Amino acid sequence: MSPKYRRRAPVPVYAAAATLLFLAAAEVVVRFGGWAELPTERFFTSAYDPQFALQAEALNPFSKVEEFLNQSGFRGPDLSPTKRPATWRIISAGDSVCFGFGVAEEETYTRLLEGELRRRNVAVETLNAGVPGTALWQQRALIEKRLLAYQPDLLILYTQPSFRADHAAWRDMQNGWPAALRQFQSGLARSHLYRLLRRGLRPPRFADIVSQYYSDRAGAAPRDLVFQQAHDDLLSVRDRCRAFGVRLLVAPVLPRQLFDDARRAGAAPDGPGWSDFVWRYDGLRPFKRDVQDLEIPILDAAPGFVAAGDPAALFIDDCHFTAAGHALMARLLADRLCGSDLLPRRCQ
Repeated sequence: MSPKYRRRAPVPVYAAAATLLFLAAAEVVVRFGGWAELPTERFFTSAYDPQFALQAEALNPFSKVEEFLNQSGFRGPDLSPTKRPATWRIISAGDSVCFGFGVAEEETYTRLLEGELRRRNVAVETLNAGVPGTALWQQRALIEKRLLAYQPDLLILYTQPSFRADHAAWRDMQNGWPAALRQFQSGLARSHLYRLLRRGLRPPRFADIVSQYYSDRAGAAPRDLVFQQAHDDLLSVRDRCRAFGVRLLVAPVLPRQLFDDARRAGAAPDGPGWSDFVWRYDGLRPFKRDVQDLEIPILDAAPGFVAAGDPAALFIDDCHFTAAGHALMARLLADRLCGSDLLPRRCQ
């Protein structure tokens, strides 16, 4: 056929091709210009993703001294995927308390637990996988997606139930979408052009993302829903750990308010009114009971902290430990682990 009579592509095809080229060029410009990045994303992976993590090798924004995270985005030394022979591997997961907000890395209970167990003749290596601002369901995702790949022998989960209406809707959506649609949404979220447009139309409220405990945007969350979601997450973590041959220990969070209430009430763990005090003031009592009903080993550190004395010496604020608080938590963990079947051998 003569070039004169060669059929031309329809105009819509040219328009679509031009649009794709324009979008690709815009994506390159926005990506290299860094215009879609938010200040929080110097430290966190995505302000739009409820299952955020910490950036690899980022400057730690919660430390008093200059400190950088490791290549996996965790605090402390890198942990090789390959375990050393005859060494027990322990991973701590949790929130900013586990991470060690306000204290040096060597003062965190994970690092102190490692030293405590070595002094008790147990060869261990540890990884602090705490991510500030997370609670149980986000920690579940981190455990299942990343932490089990490290082949830990023991996982210590410092956690509590949480609920946010927007997070619950996001989780239900993810669970209900077909796999192909979830993959498309995940790919779209990685587009810097999309993120720039979304940032202009609906800026993320990162303060909301990291303040998810027991609240939604309308007020208090339904109590039954909170604990039902916690039960589902605990069950999933337990079953996945068992499938991978990983022992699990759950340590419920310690709010300072509980210890202030204990001092005012004159309640002591060895006193006659302790059970009544716990029944009235311990908001995590149903969660702790659920952990036990699921036959998950538990460390309830509240009695040990109350017995230790003044909460001001153990807490920086309403939930974060001082260096002394971390040291106490490490000793309580070591005492709980030693003499149990959670370690390969009994220790003193």
